[in-house]
Amino acid sequence: MKIRMKKMYLLMLLAGMAFMVNAQTKYYLDNNNSSLVVEGTSTVHDWEMEANGLKSAIVLHFKDNSLASIENADFTSPAKKVLSDNRIMNNKTHDALKVDEYPEITFNLKSVNHLDVSGNSISGEVTGILKIAGIARTIRINFSGRMNPGNSVTFSGTVPLKMSEFNIEPPTAMLGALKTGDKVKINFKFIYKS
Repeated sequence: MKIRMKKMYLLMLLAGMAFMVNAQTKYYLDNNNSSLVVEGTSTVHDWEMEANGLKSAIVLHFKDNSLASIENADFTSPAKKVLSDNRIMNNKTHDALKVDEYPEITFNLKSVNHLDVSGNSISGEVTGILKIAGIARTIRINFSGRMNPGNSVTFSGTVPLKMSEFNIEPPTAMLGALKTGDKVKINFKFIYKS
């Protein structure tokens, strides 16, 4: 009987160690310290808008206390909360995004193309589905980041896009004198906490 109890205890101990060595953790976006800024050009001046009210979660898989893989990631931004300090630009952008018909901008991870981990530093490329104004496109995102003290992780990068890829008509103003360019850059810095 004692031998059977010892074997059972040993089995439970080994199972617990395996869980500690290979663990999945879900992280949630720290909205107060994260940012997503859209930069663009126009015939008059460059412009930028910031996305607010972001929601995101990511599942990270660790092996031997090191990041081994990204298992899942999703992102949502209310289209009406993509804002600048210019009311006219906000209105034009929201019209172009068709915010009443398509209230959310979303991204869903499909695959991790590569992931490099060196100490606390992370870099890689992922593929996912970005949906803007009702149009879904497959995009690749290169990122860099790091594991931070206090059980948090930072990911950052720049994503070049064309508005026309999402059937968005680049906004105009001043009777057409101001025309925005088709190309934009999305700069993100996301901090996740478990």
